[in-house]
Amino acid sequence: MARPAKPELRGQLLAAARELLVEEGAATFSLRQLSARVGYTLTVVYRFFDNRADLIAALQAELFTDLNRYCTDGLSGDSYARIKTMGRRFLQWAQDNEACFVLLFAHPEAGRSLRDNRLDRARAGYMLTVALMRMGVLNGELDIEIPEAAAVYLVSSLVGLASMSLSGRWHTTPGEDLLAFYDAHADRLLTPLLMPKK
Repeated sequence: MARPAKPELRGQLLAAARELLVEEGAATFSLRQLSARVGYTLTVVYRFFDNRADLIAALQAELFTDLNRYCTDGLSGDSYARIKTMGRRFLQWAQDNEACFVLLFAHPEAGRSLRDNRLDRARAGYMLTVALMRMGVLNGELDIEIPEAAAVYLVSSLVGLASMSLSGRWHTTPGEDLLAFYDAHADRLLTPLLMPKK
């Protein structure tokens, strides 16, 4: 088999790493498993990633890009509606990509690798949330004293909701899943935080 060009091979390795993450979980997959999955020697894998931690950091960066794109593509409406939609999409992505969500927000290596590496991609969704809040204030749609603090609270709340749901600690009305809960209660979460002007 002909070897793909370097950028293409790196992308192929990251795609295979994501597959392994979903199948095996982050705790167990290794560079050796990745090598076997793509059909290249371990030496080839080491040309792109110094070690397992480097691979996880690169994978996290890709996953944050995917999450941010999913949450923000095609947003419409006023600032409040956009923020509300972003919140729902965040929870939907977490449900649809459980292993990926765990690697980003709950894996023991998540914090260290993000501090050491691609923090800019991790912060992109937060910064967009802040920007939407500021835009809402400037347009006279929202009354937020400190958009940065409101964004931290909102993102933390969403991560907490998703984490509780995915870990099985979600206790709510029988038959009501995470998205149904968000749809029913998003305004109670967001209205005191964003204080939309009527």
